[in-house]
Amino acid sequence: MGNNIDLVGPPPRKRRLTLGLDLGQTIDPTAIAIVERYLPPATTFFFDDEGKEVEAPPTVRPIYQNLWLERLPLGTSYVAIVAAVRAMLARPPLLGCAELVIDRTGVGRAVYDLFVEAGLSPIGITITSGDNEHREADRSGWRVSKLALVSRLQALLHSGELKIAKSLPEAPALAAELQDFRATISESGNASFGARSGRHDDLVLALAVAAWWAARGPENEVSIRYGLFG
Repeated sequence: MGNNIDLVGPPPRKRRLTLGLDLGQTIDPTAIAIVERYLPPATTFFFDDEGKEVEAPPTVRPIYQNLWLERLPLGTSYVAIVAAVRAMLARPPLLGCAELVIDRTGVGRAVYDLFVEAGLSPIGITITSGDNEHREADRSGWRVSKLALVSRLQALLHSGELKIAKSLPEAPALAAELQDFRATISESGNASFGARSGRHDDLVLALAVAAWWAARGPENEVSIRYGLFG
């Protein structure tokens, strides 16, 4: 009596959620990928020089979990896409604790501005050639090489730090895209990345964008309760 202990569900943990959006055009659907980044809690305890029990800092690496994959129907208008994303961000577990990162390569600033006008505070990513990344002069977003995006995604998958649940409806499609996604070396020695001719890579790019931003660091972590998407 007299306390406000919440007995429903486990205690809060630090989480960081990123919604990556690869905007489709005429022949490619728009793809959505949601990635969670979290640091597992420390489990080691020791006594300091005053005999007080102290919890050791975590020594494990962050874990990334792909919570959601979705491709919107081909031909969905950008206005409808904005509305769909806004609805997703307005409900748990994304409500108030997710960052929206948009691959605006090709579609231009006008489509990105639709999300800004909807009050969604998106982070714009323009995919470039080369191997570098830097913030744009107007600070509205970033210019990131496809090499950087693909390398980060491959590293997280190879290390097992990025988990993709087989239960996700689009998981088989993502697996197929990953198999088709490859590097091509030009005669001048430049590398380009993408799906084979006639194949899609929208899920791969949405996941790569989300994973790249999620792995940048814990500066935007917030404390929320566990929850399943949907």
